Amino acid sequence: MARVNHQTTHVTLQIPARQAHVSEIAVRSSSLSMTLQSIEITFADGGQQRIAIDDTLPPGQASRSIPVDPQHAIIKVSILKRPGLTPGETVIQLLGRVVPAPGARPALR
Repeated sequence: MARVNHQTTHVTLQIPARQAHVSEIAVRSSSLSMTLQSIEITFADGGQQRIAIDDTLPPGQASRSIPVDPQHAIIKVSILKRPGLTPGETVIQLLGRVVPAPGARPALR
C-alpha cells in the first residue's frame, strides 16, 4: 500500500517475505480514478515480468487479476500510471492471493 499524489506516474511497492509467493495480483486505487499503463514484477531470483494493462479504474475498483507463478518469490512490484487530471491523493493497494512458499510446512492447527 502506498499513499501517492495523483500526479505521480511511478510507484514501487516492496513485498514482505511472508507475502512473496502469490498466484495472482491486482491493483486498486482507493479514492480517485486511476489509469494503469503497466506493472513490472521483480522476483527474488532476479527475473522480471512486465504486463501492459492500459486500463482506467474507477475509485475502489480493482484491476483485472494478473497470474503470477507462485514458485517464484516477488520482492517488488512497480506500477506505471498516467498522471491524474485532478489534484489530490489516493492510496494504491496491491492485492494478491498469497500461497504457501514451495517446500513450506503447513502450520499446526
